[in-house]
Amino acid sequence: MNRKYLISTAVLAFLICGVAGNGAWAVARRVSAARALAPRQAAASRAQAATPEKVPPVEGSQSESLVVSGITISAGPNGETFVDIATTKAGSFHVSEVKNPRRLVVDFEGARKGIRRDMFSADSSLMTGVRVGQFQLHPAMVRVVADLLGNPKIEVHPRSGGVRIKLSPRGAEAAEVSPAMIPEGEKTEALARLPLVRSSEATLPVVGAIHELPLQLLPPPSAAETTLPGPETITHAPASLKAAPVLDPESMRSERAAQVLSASLTPEGQGQAGEAAATPEQPKYTGELISVNLKDVDLKDFFRLVHEISGLNIIIDPNVTGSVTMVLDSVPWDQALDLVMKNNDLGKVLEGNVLRIAKVETLTAEQAAAAKLVEARIDAQPLVTKFIPVNYAKGATIATLLKGWVGGGALSKRGTVLVDERTNTLIVSDIAAQIPVITAVIAKLDTKSKQVSIEARVVLATNNFERDISSVLAIQGKNSSGSTTAAGATAQPPSSAVANVPPIIPGPTTFGNGLITPSNASGFGIFSILNVGSNYIINAALAAAEATDQAKIVSSPYIVTQNNTAGRVVQGVQIPYQTTVNNTVSVQFIQASLQLTVTPQVTSDGNVFLDITVNNASPGALIIGVGTSINNQLATTQVLVPDGGTVIFGGVKVTNSESAATYVPGLGKIPVLGRLFKTTKATDNKTDLMFFVTPKVLPG
Repeated sequence: MNRKYLISTAVLAFLICGVAGNGAWAVARRVSAARALAPRQAAASRAQAATPEKVPPVEGSQSESLVVSGITISAGPNGETFVDIATTKAGSFHVSEVKNPRRLVVDFEGARKGIRRDMFSADSSLMTGVRVGQFQLHPAMVRVVADLLGNPKIEVHPRSGGVRIKLSPRGAEAAEVSPAMIPEGEKTEALARLPLVRSSEATLPVVGAIHELPLQLLPPPSAAETTLPGPETITHAPASLKAAPVLDPESMRSERAAQVLSASLTPEGQGQAGEAAATPEQPKYTGELISVNLKDVDLKDFFRLVHEISGLNIIIDPNVTGSVTMVLDSVPWDQALDLVMKNNDLGKVLEGNVLRIAKVETLTAEQAAAAKLVEARIDAQPLVTKFIPVNYAKGATIATLLKGWVGGGALSKRGTVLVDERTNTLIVSDIAAQIPVITAVIAKLDTKSKQVSIEARVVLATNNFERDISSVLAIQGKNSSGSTTAAGATAQPPSSAVANVPPIIPGPTTFGNGLITPSNASGFGIFSILNVGSNYIINAALAAAEATDQAKIVSSPYIVTQNNTAGRVVQGVQIPYQTTVNNTVSVQFIQASLQLTVTPQVTSDGNVFLDITVNNASPGALIIGVGTSINNQLATTQVLVPDGGTVIFGGVKVTNSESAATYVPGLGKIPVLGRLFKTTKATDNKTDLMFFVTPKVLPG
């Protein structure tokens, strides 16, 4: 009996200990779970303090969470595409539009994903498919992303048992989409539009069972990044990056933080989040707004806080030490990071989603060492010599340009270039990596220049011919239409500062068809610009004037010159004169001629810019003991002429003096009395030299 009692007592004690052990194990498990959950709850409370108030659901106050249970894609009769998102109950949702590539994002708050599939493809010209994922766990959020094609019209309708997205085709113009109308029979209380930050010029209407949510409008970003107020920040990725599936919340958060931090490091898109106007000298901060109150906190702990907020991987240099004390309210986290780093003389380097933080002098020394390493590698490379023949340009000219570009992209610091003038060949020695760069630069410079033919007619005309041709050109300019003819009345251009060149016909300058008035004109008395359609008028006027002895073509030179190369025509005589040096008499010659120098420049729009210089050197009076004097008349101008057009100018005076005497033979030679039997006649013929210059760009 005692033995049985002892056994029963032992069994009862074992059971009591087992129950107590299970209870202790359960308590320990609860404590461990509470410790594991505490950091998440703290992070969630911080995120909730830094974000606007959540939108509560209007309908269905049940304690159970909302479940996204299905996605259905269907086509409409008029080319529409419908996306039906099935939910277990009505709830609040956010709608936003993302560019580059264009996507429609619908976030369901307090929801969990009840679908096994993550991707739904669509056979539509308006979208490629739909992606769905559990975007957040604390607080819960399900994100549905529709990948759009083109620029469809978007309408979002709340429905019983879910939400419907309607995509409709429209024209190329991006008109503003009007709000979608709720079908009759579906009555929803407290309808309000959600004010969104516009990421482009188009706006997206949102109709749903949501409350009014006041949001702060941010300035439009320049780096294709848009911050939507609310629990999440959606960042537009660059066009060169593909959109990753929104299935991993932590990796998505880290990627967005890296893009936000990259934008703040870029000098473009200056400004600060939340400001109406941006300061050009300040970087732009687009990170999530945070509010912190820290006192004597170690820098490493602060960077851990940045990691929890941004999701970036952070590596801190061992030399980084110090503490931080700060009080910030609603400040972007990337701005707070910059302020702390500036106060502690720190710098950062972002590589992907890994942020490295070190002292400024450390990063500067690393960059200097990297530059020295690059220079050392360049110095260690062998030199390569290449012979590059130059076809159209002068080798010496290109060599001068390359030598002036040392270290700036063409020649390296070790590079040299020589010129063989006999064969017009460049001898280039440099490292192998620079040879293709130098070859490309030479190929850009060594191009075939355009050639211009210049036909000049020098006409000796009377005043009557000048008046006649001026009247014809003025009438032609008034009667012309379009761009077939450009004519102008005769005039005295400005800046006439050359002696012996008086104006022929004063009056205001007029040019037809909007051609450019000559600039820096000096010494011309008649000026007009015509295009190729009026050349027949000039030919007819010259032929008629020659038939009536009112004009005479004294010279018709025709030359061909390259672009930006002067062409010269000289016509005249050389006058000899004697000089005595050290009792040695020598004969020298002086030029008395008419010179016409024209430098053409072909413009990109097909016109020809002419730089014209006319010099008329004629023999003057004979000075006893010295020689013949030279009268000079010089005129210059710069004028834009259409290809094949003609520019007319004049003002160079030519005076021919003649004297003739008739007398009675024998009696006319008697001194004094001979004048009664002699008749003397002196005539002065004054004519003008007119120049007709016609440039033509030669093909090829």
